[in-house]
Amino acid sequence: MIRDPEILLLDEATAHLDSASEKLVHKALETLMKSRTTLLIAHRLATVINADQLLVLEEGIITGTGNHKELLEKHSLYKELVEHQLSI
Repeated sequence: MIRDPEILLLDEATAHLDSASEKLVHKALETLMKSRTTLLIAHRLATVINADQLLVLEEGIITGTGNHKELLEKHSLYKELVEHQLSI
């Protein structure tokens, strides 16, 4: 990155990567994301599971907010997606 932005927006940043490449990109982004506000848009839950705050959208409407643990406990769609994607 040439500049040092206060806010970083990543829209499906790893969507077209294989799993190994995705892990490498995430490791590289971890340091970059720690020092700023980061908005991650993703369909793969593994991409956002460690976020401080998650928003669940259904048909363009926010239906849930919280961290991973909170959403697992109170949001049925999020729990279903986690079980399907992460085999928990």
